Amino acid sequence: IEYCERLRNANIKALACDFDGTFCDTDLRYEGLDERLISSIEDLALNGAIIGFASGRGDSLYDDLRKKLSSDTWSKIVIGYYSGSVIASLDSEKFEEPAGDPRFDDLEQWLKDVGIVANLETTPKKRGGQMSLRMQNFGAKHRAVAGVWDWIRRGNHCGWRVFCSGHSIDVITENVGKEKVVRTIAHYANADPMTETLRIGDSGDLDGNDFELLDSGLGLSVDSVSPFPGACWNL
Repeated sequence: IEYCERLRNANIKALACDFDGTFCDTDLRYEGLDERLISSIEDLALNGAIIGFASGRGDSLYDDLRKKLSSDTWSKIVIGYYSGSVIASLDSEKFEEPAGDPRFDDLEQWLKDVGIVANLETTPKKRGGQMSLRMQNFGAKHRAVAGVWDWIRRGNHCGWRVFCSGHSIDVITENVGKEKVVRTIAHYANADPMTETLRIGDSGDLDGNDFELLDSGLGLSVDSVSPFPGACWNL
């Protein structure tokens, strides 16, 4: 009841949203933004709301949103690419793809040496503070996640985290994260990130890639939720 009252009484100035699984179906992610949502996004933006996306994607998201959303809304759309490695409004010029954090090189070599890359049937992609392991063999997921966490612990990589989405494992450094994107979106909107910014995602469970996004403030999930009752509800 207390959480519902917080939502009901909030003065929402901005949305901070995941993209894959939230604004497009995970199985249809290559088709991009669900066209049924375009009019709602544009109405909110044209009426003054800031709408932000915190995503593991890169320029594919930039291209998709520029193609589907009216240019009148672009200045109201803020995107955190590669888990916040690059953050910019949609009306900005297309960004240069950031080089991966050089510390990922050791992790990638270790993943190859112990067979995790082969078991996942993947090729690691390193962009900024994010390394993505897109899974082909989902049966190897849990062992891979446990292995990466052990590597992080043994190397004392403070602040590094591992999260899962419906199609990949993402390793992110202490310098990036969806909470960083939320704070930037709130700054664009002159909004409080805890009380005036509505967060929406789909993977709010403990190892989900929206856990940090939805674990504080006003968060709603369209799918899995946190075990903690004070955040991340699915209404």
